[in-house]
Amino acid sequence: MKRGFFFGFLYVVLVHSGAEAFIIGEWKNYTNTNDVRGFAYAGGYLWVATTGGLVKFNPTFEARQVFTNAEGLGGNFLLSVAADGRGNVWAGADNGTLTKYDLARNRFTVYPMLGPDGRRLKLSVILPDSDRLWIGTDIGVALFLTERNGGEMKEIYRRLGSINIETPVRALALFRDSIWAATPQGVAQAYKNGFNLLDSAYWRNPSAGLTNKDAYSLLVFQDTLLVGTSVGIFAYLSDSARFRVYRPHLGAGFIASMVSLGDTLYSPWQYGLVRTVDGIGYDLLSDTIYGGRIFPALFVTPQNQLFAGTPGGGFARWRGSFWSIYRPPGPPGNYFDDLAVDGFGRIWCANDRFGASMFDGVNWKILDTVPQMAGLSVAVDLDQAGNKWYGFWGGAATVAWGAKPDSFFRFDTLNSPLVGIPGFNFYILVTDVADDYQGNVWFANSLASNGQALVVRKPDGSFTVFNSSDGFDASNDIVALFPDGDNIWIAFKPDNAPGIGHLNFGGTVSNKSDDRLVYYNKEDNFLLDNRVTAIVVDRRGTLWAGTGLGLSRFNADFSFFETVPLPQPVGPQVNSIVVDPRNNKWVGTTNGLAVITEEGEIFGPFLPENSGLVASLINAMDFDPETGYLWIGTAGGLSRLSTQVLEESTPPSMVEAFPNPFLLKTGSERVYFRGLPLEATLHIYTIAGEEVRRLVDTDFWDGKNSRGNHVASGVYLFLVNVPGQKNFTGKLAVIRQF
Repeated sequence: MKRGFFFGFLYVVLVHSGAEAFIIGEWKNYTNTNDVRGFAYAGGYLWVATTGGLVKFNPTFEARQVFTNAEGLGGNFLLSVAADGRGNVWAGADNGTLTKYDLARNRFTVYPMLGPDGRRLKLSVILPDSDRLWIGTDIGVALFLTERNGGEMKEIYRRLGSINIETPVRALALFRDSIWAATPQGVAQAYKNGFNLLDSAYWRNPSAGLTNKDAYSLLVFQDTLLVGTSVGIFAYLSDSARFRVYRPHLGAGFIASMVSLGDTLYSPWQYGLVRTVDGIGYDLLSDTIYGGRIFPALFVTPQNQLFAGTPGGGFARWRGSFWSIYRPPGPPGNYFDDLAVDGFGRIWCANDRFGASMFDGVNWKILDTVPQMAGLSVAVDLDQAGNKWYGFWGGAATVAWGAKPDSFFRFDTLNSPLVGIPGFNFYILVTDVADDYQGNVWFANSLASNGQALVVRKPDGSFTVFNSSDGFDASNDIVALFPDGDNIWIAFKPDNAPGIGHLNFGGTVSNKSDDRLVYYNKEDNFLLDNRVTAIVVDRRGTLWAGTGLGLSRFNADFSFFETVPLPQPVGPQVNSIVVDPRNNKWVGTTNGLAVITEEGEIFGPFLPENSGLVASLINAMDFDPETGYLWIGTAGGLSRLSTQVLEESTPPSMVEAFPNPFLLKTGSERVYFRGLPLEATLHIYTIAGEEVRRLVDTDFWDGKNSRGNHVASGVYLFLVNVPGQKNFTGKLAVIRQF
């Protein structure tokens, strides 16, 4: 249902109504780091910039550690990395953040890099130069002063001579006191200590002999500036200010990167990676790495070890005659369409074009070896028998991974009523899968050519279908299903769709005589938007609907929806809603996460900028009641957030006060009782046995007594009372500082 290798501990304190704080806990991120964009070397480690974070690699022991924003990195989709020779590693991201990692202090510092209009810059290349960083961005060259005010951007040069204003810069080089920039429109050069580089007149654009201006890389090799383009390498002749083709006998090639070691040049050509010695002879080192001939990054360490980065195959070290390839374990890709947690705490993931995967908390299993797993994996659900049901676009239609290992069942047009889209009968869109309390498995057969909306597989293996004769609209573009007893709620996605469908099947999917289908929409029922993207029924029986314009809550007494505001800038589109054992509603949107408590308090926003959330675009979530983990599938990886919420059946003896000791600094703090059962009553006592406060239907204490006054410092007892269970008593230290 739509619902980091290395980790850091992060308390998230978010303010609600300017007063109260909502404390959560630990974030962990899991990302794919096989798309490599750059290398640096510092402190004996190779630092690898990837689209899933920063990898710290020990070349001797081949140990790897991944840093994401959960550990302090400014952005996870990295485009560049460099070492400044002063014990700092700098990483540039596509979200406008420059991160400095101080190796000696093991500390991250993040600097926002914004354009004149406030937009976030994409930092494609970083070039250290004493106490300066030259940074290539998507709108020009930025100059960053590392020592001024702890680090700040001085200015950005958006017009580089005659090149169009705000043309992206792909590479930078320092050559004879000049800064050189490679762009899609040619190269630009200026004296790096020039009086006013903001003036485009201070920039030159040498082009004589440069027959291709689509420049990707720069390298100073044997006192010559080389320019790598989409058709080969050009050498700049300083005396004549002209370019010539470098080693024409090598032919054409897309030169995304170059690196040198002594008198040896390494560069990729159309037939693989080439080593050119003394500018004369050349050897083909390797034709491919994982079938690819494009190397976005090349690097030589101080120990003369050659490393190559690939656009999806990880990074590799040249061993003289073969490559040692390193692919840090992780998901198959960073896009998660859906996920579901099973009873063993394993996370089953639908990774869209990357296929499907499973994570057991330690290891990833990529399901690419299963022939039934074909097409875009967009949905996953678990049934009562332990089967994992995957829904696909095209390819496989739907696949059941059996409760027993390696038992797979594929359903398509040949062995089920599933139907493809108009004109392509075998291209089936199963956009969601859900099982009900009877063990029926419901498939959303979206855009079926025969108007069929739902296909239901019963426990005996037979099928029932619902189509236009049952009251369904012919288009039937369904995005989500949510079974609720003898009912199933159906979310329709298009703007002109009917909104939400409510099908009461009377407990028998085969007997349709007692079925009732009702639609709810914005015109008749005040639904915020007819484009519905997520639905869930909470533990009180209330329907919540996520739409393209925000969140709606259904008032069953009057059959209309109430709009529930979300904290800015969360939303507007709600893609996933998850209910935890304490009836908190976790709301995942196109821009961040929010939580609505059982009491109706709304907390947020949770964004990558203020929390460990790996990416702001959330597609799917699920909650593990055994561990209290909220799993969040995003467009940039998988996040795991630990909460204080465990399953209702948790015995009182499992309740823990957090944090303990409880520090009262301003009076707005709270202490949470992790694992508190929903039906529990919580009593706070002094050490002498005097009752201070009695709490019902809440898992936190604000440090106040029954008269509303904050208690004094000291040791307090808390007693957990659950009807029918033995009471549990614990201790809590309170430190009051005001």
